Amino acid sequence: MTPTEFLRFVLPESGTYCLAAILGKKVEQLFLPAIADFEAVSATIDAPVNQYFACASFVDGTERKQSKVAKLKSFWLDVDSNKDDGSGYPTQTDATVAVMDFIKATGLPHPVVVSSGNGLHLYWPLDKEISPEVWLPIAKRLKEVCTEQGLRADPSCTSDSARILRIPGTFNYRDPQNPKPVEILKPRKTPIRLVAFAEKLGAGKVIAPAADTELPFVVPKNIKYTIDDTTKAFLQNNVTRFKNILVRTETCTQLKHICENQAQVSEPLWRAGLSIAQVCIDRDEAIHAMSSQHPNYSHKETEDKANKTEGPQYCKTFEGLNPDGCKDCPLRGKITTPVVLGREVLRATEEDNVVVVTDPLTKTAVQEVIEPFPFPFFRGKAGGVYVEAGEGEDRTELCIYEHDFYVVKRMQDPALGESILLRLKLPHDGIREFGLPLPVVVSKDKFRDAIAEYGVMASGKNFDTLMTYIQKATKRLQMRERTENMRTQMGWTPEGSFLVGDREIIPTPNATEVSRYSPPSTATLRVASMLQKKGDLEEWRKVVNFYDTPGLEPFAFAVFLSFGAPLMHLTQYRGGIYNLMSNQSGIGKSTALMVANSIWGHPVDLMLQKDDTYNARIHRMGVLQHLPITIDEITNMSPIEMSNMVYAATAARGKNRLQASTNAERVNNTTWQAPTLVSSNSSLIDKLSAEKDFPEGELMRVMEVAVQRCTNFTKAYTDALFAKLYSNHGVAGELYMHHVVNNIDKVQDMLKLIQAQTDNSAHLSQRERIWSNMAAIALTGGTIASALGLHNIDVTRVARWASAHLANAVETTQASIDGSDSLAAYINQNINNVLIIDDSDTVYKPMALREPRGELLIRYEPNTKTIYLTAPPFKAWCVKKQVGYNALVSSLTASGLDVRIDKKRMAKGTLLSTPPANVLVIHDPHSRVFDMDAIVDVPKEAPKV
Repeated sequence: MTPTEFLRFVLPESGTYCLAAILGKKVEQLFLPAIADFEAVSATIDAPVNQYFACASFVDGTERKQSKVAKLKSFWLDVDSNKDDGSGYPTQTDATVAVMDFIKATGLPHPVVVSSGNGLHLYWPLDKEISPEVWLPIAKRLKEVCTEQGLRADPSCTSDSARILRIPGTFNYRDPQNPKPVEILKPRKTPIRLVAFAEKLGAGKVIAPAADTELPFVVPKNIKYTIDDTTKAFLQNNVTRFKNILVRTETCTQLKHICENQAQVSEPLWRAGLSIAQVCIDRDEAIHAMSSQHPNYSHKETEDKANKTEGPQYCKTFEGLNPDGCKDCPLRGKITTPVVLGREVLRATEEDNVVVVTDPLTKTAVQEVIEPFPFPFFRGKAGGVYVEAGEGEDRTELCIYEHDFYVVKRMQDPALGESILLRLKLPHDGIREFGLPLPVVVSKDKFRDAIAEYGVMASGKNFDTLMTYIQKATKRLQMRERTENMRTQMGWTPEGSFLVGDREIIPTPNATEVSRYSPPSTATLRVASMLQKKGDLEEWRKVVNFYDTPGLEPFAFAVFLSFGAPLMHLTQYRGGIYNLMSNQSGIGKSTALMVANSIWGHPVDLMLQKDDTYNARIHRMGVLQHLPITIDEITNMSPIEMSNMVYAATAARGKNRLQASTNAERVNNTTWQAPTLVSSNSSLIDKLSAEKDFPEGELMRVMEVAVQRCTNFTKAYTDALFAKLYSNHGVAGELYMHHVVNNIDKVQDMLKLIQAQTDNSAHLSQRERIWSNMAAIALTGGTIASALGLHNIDVTRVARWASAHLANAVETTQASIDGSDSLAAYINQNINNVLIIDDSDTVYKPMALREPRGELLIRYEPNTKTIYLTAPPFKAWCVKKQVGYNALVSSLTASGLDVRIDKKRMAKGTLLSTPPANVLVIHDPHSRVFDMDAIVDVPKEAPKV
């Protein structure tokens, strides 16, 4: 037994623990939250410090006093040695002999024996922790027994509930020059029952084991009822009926004799009979029915005698009073008291099955109707699961689980197949609900592990019967109702409700119920744990209202976009990216994403990082579905990764895959329709433009804002303010969506109106449709949240900022996205593949102004201002550079050029004879788009021959 195992054995499971370090007269006391901390702290204490532990736990870490003791789980003695004053023993061997004699004389269980270095410490560990009120009278009696038996134990230690004793594994430094080890000499494998220990202190007198009231010293009443939860639940559901005892074929012959021979029965035997009737539910009739035929019967005396009985007498008591009465008893040796013959289990009625429980979401009391259990199982009147077995007099009613535990409904988990939702009600924890797939329900080992994880403890035959009960309940549900589909994604459902975590927000405009519990599936379990409510709405509002500061509109827009994310479902668009960009640190980009997340759940756990794999990001997007996606610091992504991310955000689905066993597609749950909020230290637009010559496809999917540091507040202030998010989050989203799901038509009208206003003020066209959509859902979300009192940010100011930003972005991107730039890039990269020659149909062939040094790809005729590009190589270049060929042609045409596809002999006018090729013809007679002569540096005149 290690020191830590020893401490766990003798110390209670709850409370605060105390370690004392003593060096001479200096005492240092450390209060620890867990038993495991003793070992870590002890290892840091150097010699020659003596180390002790308090034998009890305390209500707090303020003082080690008996008045502060919370719980105890052992009794102890300190038997000293090397004493010359008679208070101890001359040697430790003498002390050991005295202890052995003491144990033998009292019949006490063998204790854990620890050498304190000089003497012995004895511990009797209990099987459960007890209060000091229960502990003290027994400890005092232990001290008295030590005196009676002559054991020289320290009397001040035995009944001191706050006593400290030496920690095994340390040293006794009473003599620093000769330290002695503190070690366990004799361990003990099992704990001791409290009442059994107390009974032994009767010093050899006969004790009635079940009454627990005939100890030869005063024991507080709560000792009599120190019973485990199973027994407590059993007793709450059980009654004893005296009539049941008498109608049995195999009944108690003593009670039968008392009832049939009332006139001749002795007074002690009559009182023993009354002790049985006194604890029965039909007591008022029974005590008089067994007494009224006596010549000296008195109603008052019968009542008085019955009330003075202290619990039901045992068979041994009856036999001692009337030995012949038990000789022919068919139950002899099978029972210990006749009272067990009258027991019956009270079954729950319809009224009993209407229970009040605490809803796990709202924490409010709600009514719950528990369906009758499948035969032969039934619910006890006070709860619990029982089974009826046997017939007639052999019929028994057994408690297989002491708490309410039952199947609620069948569900279909897309990943695990058919499952069941189970509900468990524990006395101090309220309701727990969890799902189990049927393969677990039919596998003994898996079922045992699964239910234990949620707190259901059963073993042996009870476990087997409990498993049968759950299977029967499941089969009954299969006969009665259809299975429900478990949700595999957050957000909107086909029924018009909205799922956030394990809460389904339902359309109930006139009801007080905002949401109902929706058990997570395997796909949503991890994310559902991040989407929980915590803390107070007012505290959260203090944080979000920080963004009402002028100059922080880009951050406020990010928060509004998070509110607006579910509204994208009401549009035809699938996604878009909003990037907060700054090359400085400490600007608040990541914090803004945290605030956006905190509307729905945990501010940090919901945030993806740039190191997360592509598949992990796609999976998270699919699970969140209609909730915002946040990715922090994408700066170090490669241009290709960024491009993929941009397209994925608006493609709004992951890859389709085939099923493993059939040639059919799997159900694709990685679909979404929500904005993605990101932060970066460099421009996402610049990076995309550097990778591609014509990145309009990506640029129109990204709203990027360069943000600046706000100097109005100190770092200490903002650190303290935003730290509130960790303890206050997930509250606003549910209130917001309750309004949205119940006012969907009004929300759609508002969304259309705001989008039209934004398009008009920012001059947005079809080209900027994704920007338009993101601005509309953000400003609509912000407006609704403001009207609900969820924030005080000036929505109008944010709307004006958004319109101005988008109008500027329109001009910027139109200037940067031009087909002529791509064409110029192609010509510059192939400058050695250009033929410059005038066009002429005369017999005199013109001299080439410049001949190509490599493959002929481009022909330019200065006299007609016409460019010819060999089509296949140019298209291949467009593909490589991810430039849209058709979009480029459209851009050139829109800029005023004459662009067409034709046939042309590219080497015409030279000594080479080549066949006509497919070419892209670009005619710019007035050099309105670009000056080709300048690009290729056309000579002023042809070289002389």
